[in-house]
Amino acid sequence: MERIAIVGSRTDMARHAKELGLEVVLVHSPGSRPERVQQYVDHMIECQVADPEAVLDVLAPLHHERPFRRILAPGEDAVLTAAVVSEKLGIPGNSVETVRAIKNKVLTRQAMDRAGISPVLHRVVASEAELLGFLAEVDGKIILKPIDSTGSLSTLPVEDEEQARRAWALYVADGHAEGLVEEFLEGPEVTLESFSVAGKHHPVGVDEYLKAPGQAVEIGDLFPGRVSAGNRDEMVRLTSVLLDAVGLVEGPSHTEFILTDKGPRVLETHCRIGGGAINELVNRAYGVDLSRLQVSVPLGLETFTPHSLDSGKGAVMIFFMPEPGRVTNISGLDTLGVPVHQMPIETSWTGLVGLDPIRDAEVGVNLCLEVGEVAIPVRNNWELLMGFVIANGDDADHAVARAEEVMAAITIETEPVDA
Repeated sequence: MERIAIVGSRTDMARHAKELGLEVVLVHSPGSRPERVQQYVDHMIECQVADPEAVLDVLAPLHHERPFRRILAPGEDAVLTAAVVSEKLGIPGNSVETVRAIKNKVLTRQAMDRAGISPVLHRVVASEAELLGFLAEVDGKIILKPIDSTGSLSTLPVEDEEQARRAWALYVADGHAEGLVEEFLEGPEVTLESFSVAGKHHPVGVDEYLKAPGQAVEIGDLFPGRVSAGNRDEMVRLTSVLLDAVGLVEGPSHTEFILTDKGPRVLETHCRIGGGAINELVNRAYGVDLSRLQVSVPLGLETFTPHSLDSGKGAVMIFFMPEPGRVTNISGLDTLGVPVHQMPIETSWTGLVGLDPIRDAEVGVNLCLEVGEVAIPVRNNWELLMGFVIANGDDADHAVARAEEVMAAITIETEPVDA
């Protein structure tokens, strides 16, 4: 029996590996609740997945006994670890140089500069003075972000000198010594999900981030994104050029764009499936399971068949974002006429484990709040903890309408609490 190692503990990849007849060794971080995947795993090892040397120490002896075919990482926290360990053990996969160029936003910008596809002003700053200098140079709104991070953590927009000083103080308080600062791009935010086979990059679907007015963090994801044919074609072209520039060979990728009035502009890319249940939405819209393909295609167990981006149906997930405070009442659940799953908030899983009980539902609700709990203010993607509505539709608009009808029927009342 062939075997693989999974570094990180998302459920889908382990489940698919077992369905494909593989022996699965799971390396998971302490506190990651590996019992979620225990039924699909032959051997579990607790280890800090973001530490390549520690993971190498536990996997090398097993590899020398009987080689792993692939070492795979489903999430951002371990993609570099998987590349480092694979390279040191001589296992195929994306190179360390490639993964570093993708994870490090400065290296990604440099790769885009060399390829001529990054007409975005940007700079690395390491002080308040340097941030103020870039603000003066751009003479407009800018954004400060960590060089290696995800989920909008410590990502701060800046419009004037006072905001710049406050932003730098907050940024340093978050533990950062330097950051990437860019001109602020105005327009809708969308992504292109792709799958690469032997260095050829195939577009899989366009995701539209749904946002409330004045809200920086998305409140939902929609497939297929409502993007013009011209913008979509340019997104496909830019993604292919970028992935060639960083040398991506295999597996899923998630490339983020702003649709400016001058056309699509790349924000960043990732050599993994997009977060926030994007894989579930791609599967609902196109019948393509990227998590399964990430395991099966590199091992030659299945082939990837490209599809038209116009062939998808609608699929949407919208997160609950009630007024922050203690929950005093929840009403409307009994009259929805759709499956409802309720569960506690789980910060390490962002509530998405609640997909499993409603996966087969055309429209379903997963609610992670109950009376007495506190609804928190959402400042980044990692705080979308309170549940969601998921819906299929004949097209994108139909899916959104179905989800919004359910959201509107649910009332979550809160009262203020101390900070």
